[in-house]
Amino acid sequence: FLLFRILMASFFVVTVGFLGFTLWAHTQLPDRVPVHFDGSGRPDRISSKMELTGVNLGVGVMMLALFGTLPFFSEKIPVKYWNLPNKEYWLTPGRKKEAVVQMNIYYVGMGLATMLLMWFILGGAFLVGMGKSEVLASSWSNIGIYFAIVIWVCIAMYCTFAVPKDS
Repeated sequence: FLLFRILMASFFVVTVGFLGFTLWAHTQLPDRVPVHFDGSGRPDRISSKMELTGVNLGVGVMMLALFGTLPFFSEKIPVKYWNLPNKEYWLTPGRKKEAVVQMNIYYVGMGLATMLLMWFILGGAFLVGMGKSEVLASSWSNIGIYFAIVIWVCIAMYCTFAVPKDS
């Protein structure tokens, strides 16, 4: 349960910081900024800073709504809506609380990883928009790290829930 609290607090700090940085960046950026980048990290679409700000605020608020609230009422979600290996075993009344805590750890961990990726993208876009860089730095390595985390979380979830503990 401590790990869940640490992940949830980290998620909120990173997401609120992302929203704050988005608002601050809006006051610093020129009126026209890159809002999309090609595979080599070069800007391939320029638009208003309002679009960049709006998209990032929307993403941050959506992430808060999804990852910041669902764990607090996930125990009330009917068993039939859970997609979990061996859910008949794990979601019985005696085991459901433990399973929900474990699922929430993975769930919030994915939200945190996603927000960290968004930070890297927004920070890189900010540097390009301010003229301090010509390309979105380390975009492929950031995406590679993110996908490695996603794969690790999927494998860890499967290993946690695939085989019942007392069988």
